[in-house]
Amino acid sequence: MRKLLIVSNNEHKVEEFRHLMQVNRIQRDVVSLRDIGYVQDINETGATLEENAMIKVDALKSVWQEDILADDSGFEINALNGEPGVFSARYAGEHGNHTANIAKVLCEMESKLDRKAQFRCVLAGRWKGKLFSIHGVVEGHVLRAVQGWGGFGYDPIFIPQQSSRSFAQMSLEDKSLLSHRGMAFQNWISWIRRFEV
Repeated sequence: MRKLLIVSNNEHKVEEFRHLMQVNRIQRDVVSLRDIGYVQDINETGATLEENAMIKVDALKSVWQEDILADDSGFEINALNGEPGVFSARYAGEHGNHTANIAKVLCEMESKLDRKAQFRCVLAGRWKGKLFSIHGVVEGHVLRAVQGWGGFGYDPIFIPQQSSRSFAQMSLEDKSLLSHRGMAFQNWISWIRRFEV
């Protein structure tokens, strides 16, 4: 079976992609950077989500020749002029410190009446030699306190428009139907259906 490399060491994210591949019956063996022994840091120096996603793809092009999928996602809050945006993973300083990032957002949003926000995901990669960059967006609002303990990132403080539960309160299956990553993935599926799987 052909392999699909997810350019991430975040096991939550890899598991989401693995689940989406299975649900959509895309026959690929999903592997992570850890699975292939890639330990170098990839500096996400792009000014946009699109640039960061493609930086990840470019970093692996000399060591991985099969299909590849990278993403960059941002939590964009109206009252904070779109922040944390491209800096979502390191908003409080330390990359990947979800607790600190959530605390900073809740502190900055404490007096804000406008709670509107969106998650945006950009998928980029190479499928059968063809490069792609595809988007997915989900709108919703920022909670005033953590609600739920599942998921990762800002999931405990975001409720999508179509739900009364935060992403952190949803099963992986439910989240996949509503999330920015799930939306981007469905758009990607539509794109790859042009080619035989």
